Amino acid sequence: MPIFANRRWLDHVIVSSAWKLALFAALLLTFDTRCLAQHATDNRVLNENPEYKACIGRAGSNTLALEECSNAELADLIKKLSGAYRRVASLRGDWERDLKSSEKAWESYVNAECSFRAHWLAGGGSGEGLEWTGCKIDLVYERTRDFDNALRYPDKVAP
Repeated sequence: MPIFANRRWLDHVIVSSAWKLALFAALLLTFDTRCLAQHATDNRVLNENPEYKACIGRAGSNTLALEECSNAELADLIKKLSGAYRRVASLRGDWERDLKSSEKAWESYVNAECSFRAHWLAGGGSGEGLEWTGCKIDLVYERTRDFDNALRYPDKVAP
């Protein structure tokens, strides 16, 4: 007798497969939503810059206005990063080659990471550019903070 002759067994397999698929989809959606929520609330830059926070607040859900706020903040952070980079480079002349190599690799990482995050979080939607800019803001902020820490604690840097 073939295994599928027992109709009850086949119904059980179909129903349990449907439940497994539904459970998997629910978990996936919950995971994605939590990631988006964490991304929105874990933005240290937003918490540290009152002008940026106010701009985001005024923009509401207007994507173009949000992009203007984010692009302005990113431009400001890039200026700060450039200044910190120059100050770190001036600490020791023999670091110049390694620092340039590090910066080139970091820029490649930022572009790849932010492209991935934008595609993953926005899924090709209209928020993809905003996600990319938000990612870049976070990473430029972190890099600037790292350089500032190197400048703040120069005795912790090996000769």
